[in-house]
Amino acid sequence: MVIIDVPYEEGGAGGRQTFKSYPPVPTLIFESPATTRPIFFHRSTQSDTLPIREMTMDSSTLSSSVTCASGLGDSSPAIRHNVVLFGESGVGKSSVVNMLLGDSATPAGVSGDARGFTLDSTPHDGEINGHLFRIWDTAGLDEGEGGAVPETKALLSLYRLLCSLDGGVSLLVFCMRGPRITAAAKKNWSLFQDIICQQKVPAVIAITYLENEDIDGWWGRNQPHFNDSGLIPDKGLRELDSTDQLLQCDEGVACVTATKGKQDVFNNIYDMSCKKLKKLVYESHLDDPWKIERIQWFRVAVKSAIDAEWLCGLHFITRTEKEPGEATLKLMATWGERWEKEAVFVAKMLDKSLNSKGKKPFFRRWRQAGIV
Repeated sequence: MVIIDVPYEEGGAGGRQTFKSYPPVPTLIFESPATTRPIFFHRSTQSDTLPIREMTMDSSTLSSSVTCASGLGDSSPAIRHNVVLFGESGVGKSSVVNMLLGDSATPAGVSGDARGFTLDSTPHDGEINGHLFRIWDTAGLDEGEGGAVPETKALLSLYRLLCSLDGGVSLLVFCMRGPRITAAAKKNWSLFQDIICQQKVPAVIAITYLENEDIDGWWGRNQPHFNDSGLIPDKGLRELDSTDQLLQCDEGVACVTATKGKQDVFNNIYDMSCKKLKKLVYESHLDDPWKIERIQWFRVAVKSAIDAEWLCGLHFITRTEKEPGEATLKLMATWGERWEKEAVFVAKMLDKSLNSKGKKPFFRRWRQAGIV
């Protein structure tokens, strides 16, 4: 493309300038230096032998056109941040969604084809401090029948959700019921924050059912127990300005009540809890969402053995075996020797879930629904 600056003299006749172009085709607009007028060039897709027509514009039209064109590139779609709530059943995840989004919450659009995949993970869209969020309410990660590993269906559902979010993940919010730290809570935290998200996604904690506790002092008294259990929340990335002098928040944690109580007896505490949660999510989410990377649950090991029938000729038989990969070994170490077998079982289950024949239609139907 050749761009030509056409000089002109200020106060020219009528403030108009005439130039020639080919018949109407896609227009190129550029802004010339201060000593030249902006010129509209028509890119010809036809032969140079076509007749030339004359086009005339006054300076006001040119100025208006350039202003409109320059604004076209300024409007970029705002990022909608995916925030995933996870934890056991009955800890108040759905209540936390309502407290976060309030009146701005709207169900995210889900097509009929994808509805079967979203029964265990429900998206809600809304705003917090002018930022767009999609809050995911997921199925409860309860202990299985043996009490050793989380319930299989919910575990797979959450893992697949995290891996299929094209927009990435901006924040994990671990919801738990105070005041007790369960074995399932420790396993779920380490699996999703340390292993699956590789500590690349901030993880914070929302502790519910504290209406009968000293909410503002609860975390200070119990933080050492969380540290000993490996539940260490991430600190905020920014600060939300608040004029509420009564608002007391802890780094990476919101100690709240998710109920107003009978006859709104906890109404004041509830309102303050809503502010705590909004502050927590706003301050902790990533500006640039992180997409879950491929995890090496297992690696292929090549092993050889001498065939006894060919001993004189040293004939080797080669076979391959799957051995625990880096992620599985880390999970085994995190869960401890007592739960090593269970850690390997979970790793096999998660590895198989993304390598099965059903993976492609699973992801395709979610993406067609526009929810990932």
